[in-house]
Amino acid sequence: MTWLKNPLNTVHRKQKDGFGHAVDLAPYPIDWNDLSRFDRMAALMMRAAAAEGVRITWGADWDGDGKPREKGESDSPHFQLAR
Repeated sequence: MTWLKNPLNTVHRKQKDGFGHAVDLAPYPIDWNDLSRFDRMAALMMRAAAAEGVRITWGADWDGDGKPREKGESDSPHFQLAR
């Protein structure tokens, strides 16, 4: 299931540079209702990206203001290179 108008138009797929620009990650064991575990994983991903000098966006905080799901964002497993 996807909300994309064109499911083939996703940064998960190979881009012009030959690489996908997104990944979906979930803490194991997966409990889709325990959002605090996704939040902790996102904090670790953001720290790791910053340490490597890479800007990323998280699917539960699209505007990057540190307030997850404030505008109804719900793609907690999704991380992508910032555009």
